[in-house]
Amino acid sequence: MMSSAGSTTSTPASAPLPPSSRRRRPLRYLIPRFDSTIVLRAYIPRLAGGQRLPVPLPYRVGSPQEVYAYLENLPVAERKSSLRRLQSADLVVYSLGAEEGLAFWEFVRLGQAELPADVDWATEGQRCAYLFGAFTRERYRGQGLFTGGLHWLIDWLAAQDYTHLYSQTAVDNVVSLLAHLTAGFEALGEGRHVHWGGRRIMRRTRLLARPVAAGCAETPDLGGISLAAQESLRRALLCPR
Repeated sequence: MMSSAGSTTSTPASAPLPPSSRRRRPLRYLIPRFDSTIVLRAYIPRLAGGQRLPVPLPYRVGSPQEVYAYLENLPVAERKSSLRRLQSADLVVYSLGAEEGLAFWEFVRLGQAELPADVDWATEGQRCAYLFGAFTRERYRGQGLFTGGLHWLIDWLAAQDYTHLYSQTAVDNVVSLLAHLTAGFEALGEGRHVHWGGRRIMRRTRLLARPVAAGCAETPDLGGISLAAQESLRRALLCPR
C-alpha cells in the first residue's frame, strides 16, 4: 500500500521470498567421485575389410551440425548427455530407425584426446581417432548395432588412412567390453578418473604387461589392474580363472 509520495510498498509477511540471485551448486559437484575404465585400442590396417555380420540398419557418417537435429528429438535423459558430447565430436556415426529417428549413434574425435599421457599413442606418421561415446536406443538393442558400428567405423577410418582407433568403456560394462574385443580391439589397461567440480579429470592408467585381445589361447596376465577390471576382462574373454 502506498502511504505517501516517495514511500515504498511493504511486503506482506505471507508473500514468498524472491529466489536467490546465486545458484547453489549441487553437492555432488563438491565431493570427488572416482571411477575406472578399460582403455582399448584397435590397429585399423589389420582389422579393416574383414568379414562382417549383417546388421538391420545402414550406418551413416555426419557432422555434428547434421546430427544435432536428430539429437534434439531424443528423450530428455538421452538428449542431455548426447548434446554435451556432441560439442567435442568431429564426426558422428549413426543409424536411423523407424520414422527417421535415431537408433544408434557414436561420437568420434580425430586426433589425440582424453587418454592419459602414459598410454602409448601412435608415433609420427600414424593417425589416431578416438571413440568417446556410443548409444543404442532400447528398442534396437540386441541386434548387433554397436559391434557393427565399431566395424563400420574401422573400415571408414581405414579409407581415410587412419592407423589407430582408441576407446574406453566403464570397467563394469562387460557388454560394451565384449563388443570392443569382438571387433578386434585390445585392452591396454585400466584408466582412473576423478569427477570433481563438474569436471571429469583423467588420472594415471594402470597398464597391462601386454595388451589383452579376444581369442586368448592362454590365460592373460591381468596383474596390476584392479580386481573389478580383472573380473570384467575375464568375463568378456571367457577365459578360465
